[in-house]
Amino acid sequence: MPKTIERRSELQYLPLGVGYLASVLIKAGHEVEVIDGRVNGYSDEEIISRLGKSNPEVVCSTARTFDLSENIRLLSAVKGAYPGVKTLLGGSHISALPEWTLKKHDSIDYGIYGEGEETMAEFASALPAGDLANVKGVVFRRGSEVVKTPDRGFIKDLDGLPFPARHLFELEKYHAKAVEVKRKPMASIITSRGCPNQCVFCCKSTFGSLYRKRTAENVLAEIEELVETKYRYREIHIVDDTFTLDMERAEEIFDGIIGRGWDVNIAFPNGIRADRVSRRLFDKMRKAGVYCVFFGVESGDDKVLEKIQKGENIAQIREAVRLAKEQGFYVGLFFVMGLPGSSIESEEKSLNLALELDVDQLSLGVITPYPGSRLYDLLRKQGMASEDWDAYRHDFLAKKLLYDCGMTGEEITTEWNSMIRRFYLRPSYPFKLIKRHGLFGAKKMYVMGRSLIARKLGIT
Repeated sequence: MPKTIERRSELQYLPLGVGYLASVLIKAGHEVEVIDGRVNGYSDEEIISRLGKSNPEVVCSTARTFDLSENIRLLSAVKGAYPGVKTLLGGSHISALPEWTLKKHDSIDYGIYGEGEETMAEFASALPAGDLANVKGVVFRRGSEVVKTPDRGFIKDLDGLPFPARHLFELEKYHAKAVEVKRKPMASIITSRGCPNQCVFCCKSTFGSLYRKRTAENVLAEIEELVETKYRYREIHIVDDTFTLDMERAEEIFDGIIGRGWDVNIAFPNGIRADRVSRRLFDKMRKAGVYCVFFGVESGDDKVLEKIQKGENIAQIREAVRLAKEQGFYVGLFFVMGLPGSSIESEEKSLNLALELDVDQLSLGVITPYPGSRLYDLLRKQGMASEDWDAYRHDFLAKKLLYDCGMTGEEITTEWNSMIRRFYLRPSYPFKLIKRHGLFGAKKMYVMGRSLIARKLGIT
């Protein structure tokens, strides 16, 4: 994985997808080395040098749309330095556009689309004989033709996957980068895949809409490895898309943590749904060590929520936040500006909702129609989808607005700055944060302030 433009808070997370792929390959008897240029800050030249010491047969990388350019650049450098080495790309971008990606980029020999664990194991076994036609979920070249094999479908038995091969990573580097935590060291886990909800802007090219879950026993076994028997982590971040969709399973997991008496803090930085919580669930979460909860609200306007098919309403969000604040959780809300049906008035409703609920953090994103989302598919059918993948980066420049949402990029940027200023520059805000959350509140203020300054200066 090459060095990419990311915020430091994103670098605190070990790439779990790579960890899972590595563990599956090891289980199948293959030798695996992981080089994470992101967390180490390696240049392409440094990665090439390290590859020379390993003499690999295949170099694999994983790309999202916004960092596709860096991955293509690295794989091109690999082909230039080691012409005999095969290159493979996985990740959400090629999962959304498998044939297009290979046709456009000669530096990619093979691609894996969709969930990659079972495909990667079969690919590695079939590659020596060059017989990939029977491996589902791959794209490859046959002469001048790009061949896409049938879709493998989703992995049903997530308990059958080995835990991520964390031992292959330089774990201390992630510990050093961990800034949005209460205690160190921190590890992230994912306990389910797929989201049945149909928000129009959500990229589903990898995990899809079919909800699949690990059993509570399997999740608790991984947590036990993390906090008790192997690594001694003191904080766990659960990064599922829809952890509380099955509330009974969620309660079972928290009951297991409580019953085992583990000394661990838990956070939900990716957010949970406001319509899938209860006072009883929150009570168990608190007893198990949960201290931080985000909600994916998207908009403070019910009309926009209906337009994007969120499946929630403002009344549910108000109640969920009220229950979360009763428990003393650090509460954050995610909003997306420029959604279909939105306007300056609806963005103001988002700000007013955050102020009314008096939450601890307001996180504002700008709509990006990623390949793999229904919004991108619609734009593509209309001939309006951008293929300037650098424009999909995680920034908020007006020139990067990728579709006509009814507001100009300049209007969104102006409103974004105004909303951030009116939320975070309230005289009472820092005092409330420290009163509620002590040292962690002060740390979050520092991290958010530094992030805002860096964004203003255009640095990472």
